[in-house]
Amino acid sequence: MSIDKNTETLEGTVTRVVFNNSDNGWTVIRLQRSDNNQEETATGTLENIAVNTPVTLHGNWEENKRFGKQFRTISYMTHTPKTEIGIEAYLGSGLLPGIGRELAKRIVQIFGTKTVDMLNKDPYRLLEVSGLGKKKVDRIAKTWKENHSIHDAMVFLQGHGISNTYALNIYKKYRDKTMAVIKNDPYQLIQDIIGIGFRIADTIAQQVGIEKDAPERLQAGLVYMLRQSQTQGHLYLPKEELKQHSAALLAVDITSLDEPLDVLERNHQMIKEKLIDHGDCYYMPELHQAETYSAEHLAMLVNHPPSLYPSDVDQHIKAFEQSHHIALAKEQRRAMKAVSRDNCIVITGGPGVGKTTTIRGMLHILSKQHKTVCLAAPTGRAAKKLEEATGHPAQTLHRLLEFQPRQNMFLRNADMPLEVDTAIIDEASMLDIRLFSSLISALPSDAQLILVGDIDQLPSIGAGSVLKDIIQSDVATVIKLIQIFRQAQTSNIVVNAHKINQGELPDLSPKTVSPEQDTTQDGDSDFFFIERSEAKTAQQTIVDLVSDRIPTRFNFDPLNDIQVLCPIHRGEAGTMALNLELQKRLTPIDNHDLSITRGELSFRVGDKVMQTRNNHDKNIFNGNIGVIRYIDKKSKAVSIEFQDQQQHNYTLEELDQIIHAYAISIHKSQGTEYPAVVIPLLNQHYIMLQRNLLYTAITRGKALVILVGSTSAVLRAVKNNDTQKRYTWLEHRLRDALDNNTL
Repeated sequence: MSIDKNTETLEGTVTRVVFNNSDNGWTVIRLQRSDNNQEETATGTLENIAVNTPVTLHGNWEENKRFGKQFRTISYMTHTPKTEIGIEAYLGSGLLPGIGRELAKRIVQIFGTKTVDMLNKDPYRLLEVSGLGKKKVDRIAKTWKENHSIHDAMVFLQGHGISNTYALNIYKKYRDKTMAVIKNDPYQLIQDIIGIGFRIADTIAQQVGIEKDAPERLQAGLVYMLRQSQTQGHLYLPKEELKQHSAALLAVDITSLDEPLDVLERNHQMIKEKLIDHGDCYYMPELHQAETYSAEHLAMLVNHPPSLYPSDVDQHIKAFEQSHHIALAKEQRRAMKAVSRDNCIVITGGPGVGKTTTIRGMLHILSKQHKTVCLAAPTGRAAKKLEEATGHPAQTLHRLLEFQPRQNMFLRNADMPLEVDTAIIDEASMLDIRLFSSLISALPSDAQLILVGDIDQLPSIGAGSVLKDIIQSDVATVIKLIQIFRQAQTSNIVVNAHKINQGELPDLSPKTVSPEQDTTQDGDSDFFFIERSEAKTAQQTIVDLVSDRIPTRFNFDPLNDIQVLCPIHRGEAGTMALNLELQKRLTPIDNHDLSITRGELSFRVGDKVMQTRNNHDKNIFNGNIGVIRYIDKKSKAVSIEFQDQQQHNYTLEELDQIIHAYAISIHKSQGTEYPAVVIPLLNQHYIMLQRNLLYTAITRGKALVILVGSTSAVLRAVKNNDTQKRYTWLEHRLRDALDNNTL
């Protein structure tokens, strides 16, 4: 086993297993050192560790604030005892089912120091021991084999530089096939084990003797690079670009990748398609299917004979205006008329232009026509906002399509379509190609699709640019709302958001918060800027604003009303550091019974937290925010109250789904509004300073927005409209259908 020169070694015999988590292997042990008989505490992923087991640990000493000096294990190796006393203690430790101290003593009396060798080669010789029948020996033999299988696999994996945590996950996935997978196809780990990317798998592959130019290595690198491009929103990559990136990753000549690409195409592991201006391009099969399917089914929907134009639609519009005491803009009336005749409609526009009012108007028209309507949005928070704004039931798209988490599929599809006449989808800029494909396949062929969203906000986190492609294809009836209504014109948030969207610097100087005082120069303003050029100073200002200044001045609750939105995670003005500092200020704690630690994070009663992945069993979804209300140290359970006012219990293991949420990324805020937002914007955020990022952040604030940073950083963000173009072909597929008269 290769040992890092920066690690230390600790040898001894386990005297007590203090704690063991069977799910992730995290263990705390006490051991007696071999060199001086002193007892020490060691922690780490120590699978299959039993009392009286001799161990060699590799890691580092660290000082735990609560528990003192501990040895943090990076890798380890267990040994079988050599003496009869040691073997007897080892077997009697509870390691094997049905063997206690007395039986262990009788076994060692018969087999002596050869007991371990007997168990390895012929465990059924245990039948020679009085009191042991075949059924019990079967259990002992099975457990012994499994334990040694784990031991051998862990030693093998650690010997190839794999950390304990990954080694345990790998073993749980492949069991007795672990070593075969590692030796024959280590690149399979990329697909099967969360957290293992190409570089880790490639290091393992080189250690087991796979050559640098081996076909399986080149193919794995190409697949990995194409999958990685999805994280930038791409559905495909042009051949030469895919080869260039992959050659750099693999450190090989670019010409050596042509044959592996051909093999991947022949084996249907990639789809090659010649696209105008790009030549040969490569998709992963599932994305190619999602894009082509979306285009075909949207074409079928749009091509369906339109509804008859009702003669009384103008009367319905007038009645809606009178009942709501409003005068609709020209484009809003156009949208309400379109809903009576067009099968695919897109409503887009910035803040304050009346998108929600338009939805309410369309619902009014549809109700008069006795249409069955469903409202949905990509996230739970966006769905809740839509329901509150319209008074009409709304749900997430996953719930609408009846997602089945165990099968990882939607129940609603072409074979079991939704029973609706019209589907209205809000925050449609968040739709990626996979989710849109699932939605469009579940709509009846004669249904109507209405997409509502702000095309100038950040694009979807997933691959694709669905809303933009549909708008540019000219397939849908596109209505852009541009008139800012009178009540919105009084909001500096709305005015400045539109300025930013047009490439103009927002109004920073007249309505600033005085750096020296908790007062403003304009008491009626809802938009403020505090000049801070240093990250640490900005951090302290933000902590003061959230914990004291905003609650005092505006009467907003720090947990429920104020949200910090950051361009990045790292750095003193990133989410990680700000969460730590805000936790110290907002949930200070002296009583350790009110806190619990999971990995690197410490959670406390009163903490603001966020769910980071969909949990369909709890009906809690990625992005849901809640507050920790109770911690049970004995059962290691945490109760979190989410914004639906329901409390949900989390085990210690389930806390891996939770992060602190005093500060979150701007991307995570999509589809949600908050009473007050605070946004750090510094030159250190240079790589993320883009117009659509700042625009999205500002439009999240309903009543108050405060920018904390430098004028130069704001200027950089406003002027930088060079957002990365995503490789998608949905627009062209829809246009081709239009040109071919299939629409």
